[in-house]
Amino acid sequence: MSTALQLTCLDGCNYYLENEQQQAATIEAVAVSDVTLPTTNVAVLKCTVSWKESTAQDANYCSILSFSISPQRPCRSGGLMFCSNISFIYQVDTTIYALVPRPVVQGHFIITDKNMNFQTSVSLNFYRAPRLIQAQFSSNFALVLLSFDQPTTSSPTSCAELVLGSNFGLKSECVWFTPAQLTIVLGYNSSLLPGDELTLIASIKAASDPRSFSRAVQKCPVDSPLQALIPRLTILGPNSISSCDEAEISVQSTSSRMTYIWGCRNDPELHAAISVETRDTSIRISGLNLSKGILYVITVQGRSDFGVYSDVYTQEISLSTLITPILLIELPSPPYFQSREILVQANAKFSQCGETSNPISFTWTLYQAVGSVENTVQAPILEAQGSLLQILAGTLRAGETYLVHLVGFLASQGISQTQQSFVVGHESVVARITGGNKVMYENAFLDASQSYDPNYCTVVPASFPVQRICTPLEPLKFSWSCQYPSGLKCRFVNKSLATFDRVPLIHIVLAVLDLTGYTNISMTVTVVGSHSSDTLSVVLIAGTGPVVECEIVPLYKTADGIAYQANDIQSNGSQLEYVWNIIEKSSGYSLPLLDQATFLTG
Repeated sequence: MSTALQLTCLDGCNYYLENEQQQAATIEAVAVSDVTLPTTNVAVLKCTVSWKESTAQDANYCSILSFSISPQRPCRSGGLMFCSNISFIYQVDTTIYALVPRPVVQGHFIITDKNMNFQTSVSLNFYRAPRLIQAQFSSNFALVLLSFDQPTTSSPTSCAELVLGSNFGLKSECVWFTPAQLTIVLGYNSSLLPGDELTLIASIKAASDPRSFSRAVQKCPVDSPLQALIPRLTILGPNSISSCDEAEISVQSTSSRMTYIWGCRNDPELHAAISVETRDTSIRISGLNLSKGILYVITVQGRSDFGVYSDVYTQEISLSTLITPILLIELPSPPYFQSREILVQANAKFSQCGETSNPISFTWTLYQAVGSVENTVQAPILEAQGSLLQILAGTLRAGETYLVHLVGFLASQGISQTQQSFVVGHESVVARITGGNKVMYENAFLDASQSYDPNYCTVVPASFPVQRICTPLEPLKFSWSCQYPSGLKCRFVNKSLATFDRVPLIHIVLAVLDLTGYTNISMTVTVVGSHSSDTLSVVLIAGTGPVVECEIVPLYKTADGIAYQANDIQSNGSQLEYVWNIIEKSSGYSLPLLDQATFLTG
């Protein structure tokens, strides 16, 4: 008796697993067999599969807990019993093979008889809901990065709908910078600390199939960053005061939520008077506590609530033999970067020892420090008059220490002077991929050549779009990687791992990639500069037909509006119509525009 068996799922062979706690799924299938008897035999199979996670990458199997096969009717033909008193029941072994709990996997339901006379199978698709796998502070503790095991639909966007907690601070925000990572921008007075538990309350949907979403609350402790940034301080205050005056020495920090440890390095009596550990950002020193002829070294060190200490910073102060005003240099809060303008303000407080308040004229000198701050042997970088010193973007160099020297000239009381140092930090490299997400048909070009290192770039004034002139110490380095929506690395059709040239512009040929079971891939570029790196991802969607490539070209920007033009790169002379959308990056809100013209103005 020959047997042909066909197996069919009753529910489309798709199974949506809500969360990592779900450890079983019920599968129903129909086995239809044509035999050399007058009737068709149908077996309905129902089985439950279960699994558990394993540390081995490919060791998560599903095993049958139970199954049932309905008996077939006796075979009859024309009222005659061809197989009298015989009920043909398939004796089968059932095996379900799948790799779970990966985000998207394909398994196989295999049926064989015990004598191995036949075998048939059907493919099963398992979709696991997005799972929160890590919550981690950024290196400066200003952000919390929530990573998921697969791309999501990037919604919702409101913190109130996403996470439970009131310790994120005032005006905190939640932003999906990538589909697989949610960023919480902590607000003012946040009290979140490493080790605190974060509760995700939203039903997060999978980008691969939005029908797969988690209904369960997910909890995860917030980890410390892999490498925390050391806070940088700027200490401000006068270098000399009169005996009748009081000096206020303040500190600014690149990090929030700091405790400051104050002291005096070279005088035990003054150290005892000002030594304190406080959240206050300033201390006061009376001129009565100072003696003539001594240069006092005031110290301050910061400690963040996250347990990270800054270096020790110093400010020198002495008792003036003349009655002079107290000069103050007011720097903006750090950090300071080469690509940003810095405005420094001069201020003067007249001495309590005298009644005069004559006008003061200010002279500024900016030096690059060599060695210690006191040994400034470089020629002046910038000189200026007036109460405001403007340091234009591009004037300073990243990683260098600079000294601002201020002299105040009085009409009747000579001069008063002070100085202040600050360090220019290194900015992160910026990765860019021209065109963003796109649909590809046969091939696609990805261009990351617009990536740049802001530490070695100057912006062309009044340029639109913004143009930069960059002279890095060494060329940027590029590397590319490819991932399927399941999170697995892409492979070529020959099953080898997909690799790409380490250049800014790459050419992707669709025919050489194995896209079995997938309609899109994610391409990520990593750009490495002299002091930092950055990554950026775009999604490439496999199109079903030829794609017209377009580009958006900025035309002009004025006080009245802005204009862009759409250029078709490969239209083959066809007349194109355009549909414009303006999308708010932080919320994802889209404003469709009905104008089908080539130009967008507003």
